[in-house]
Amino acid sequence: MTKVKKVGGRGTISYEKDEKPENWAGDSFREEQKDRLKKAGKNITMHIGRGDRTIKLQDMPEPAPRPSTLEIQE
Repeated sequence: MTKVKKVGGRGTISYEKDEKPENWAGDSFREEQKDRLKKAGKNITMHIGRGDRTIKLQDMPEPAPRPSTLEIQE
């Protein structure tokens, strides 16, 4: 594995970390999100929006697949 130097804390902290596939966007994030929802359980209430609305986790919709931007549409 490759080591990557990361910077945090407004540039005051630096550390090395093993490089791995990022999962902060795209299909990998959706899979990560599904796994987190399964681990959390169904009997949990979440605050959404700006914290002024609540929803039960079991009523939350599944993450929808996004169309590919690489396909050429006619």
